[in-house]
Amino acid sequence: MRKDIPESLTLEQAIAFALQENTDIKTQEQVIKTAEAQYIQVRSYALPQVNLTIQPEHQDNSNTSSSSSFKIEEKYPVTIDISQPVYSFGKLTHAMDASKYYIESQKTQLELTRQSIAYQVSSAFYAVLLQKELVTVNEESLKTAEDHLRVAQLRFEQGVNTQFDVTRAKVDVANRRPELISARNELIKARQNLNQLFNLPPNTRIRLSDELDFKEYSPHMEKSWKLAKENRPDLKSQKLVV
Repeated sequence: MRKDIPESLTLEQAIAFALQENTDIKTQEQVIKTAEAQYIQVRSYALPQVNLTIQPEHQDNSNTSSSSSFKIEEKYPVTIDISQPVYSFGKLTHAMDASKYYIESQKTQLELTRQSIAYQVSSAFYAVLLQKELVTVNEESLKTAEDHLRVAQLRFEQGVNTQFDVTRAKVDVANRRPELISARNELIKARQNLNQLFNLPPNTRIRLSDELDFKEYSPHMEKSWKLAKENRPDLKSQKLVV
């Protein structure tokens, strides 16, 4: 197990860990960096462009009357050209505006990805807790059925119960074992789904320290609709795209 993987997590810690490790978020962050680099590139076209040209020249000043006396002079003429777009019929302005809107759109997309991961982690987190409870319930149910079978066999040996009572108890035990196996398999799947959101190997075991409880929630329709319109990043992203 990696050293940075915690041994136990609350729901808040699980969401924070997933936001840090999830590959979708890392990919979206790289998209934003690329968009920012493209904006810098577009903005550079509106800045003054400086071109420096150096052309070395060799001049032979040798004395023709004396072959033993000669001199070569080197000159380095320098040419500097400075140019800047004065008017581009709005082409550069619109290009920079489009780049800025694209950056903001990708940032809202990143926020949408974060919210989606948080929701998925919450759902997977409580799915694990629920399956743990179901495993416990099925284990207790199987134990009760096995205890009932032992009592039924004992009473049959004592002549109190009939063979039918023993057979019925055996059938009850046989029916409850597959339910326990199914609950354990569902718990494994729930843990694997959570580990996938953490970008961890499927068999990684992390203890969840929260408990499964019930809290009644009665949202108000008009307030919920208003909050959704004001805060949903996908709506903001679409407005920026337009």
